[in-house]
Amino acid sequence: MGTEYLSSGEYGRIVAITTPAELTALEAVLDADVWKGVGDVLAPPTRSNDVLGWYVCEGTDFEDVRARFKTVRDAFRVETEQA
Repeated sequence: MGTEYLSSGEYGRIVAITTPAELTALEAVLDADVWKGVGDVLAPPTRSNDVLGWYVCEGTDFEDVRARFKTVRDAFRVETEQA
């Protein structure tokens, strides 16, 4: 089992973002939370990106969990427009 934070290189006003329900619908995702929503504004990154939430995955071993993390990262989407 493992936990990872969600982030994105996008900035501006959020027009679409993956929801916790969409993340927990993925295989092996036990729990998830997304702290930003449509209408929130993401500032341009300075030294790092904002943390947008987190998720917990389970797997059979380290490599399985790592592969599941990649699946979740690939599924997490943030779309923005300039604020």
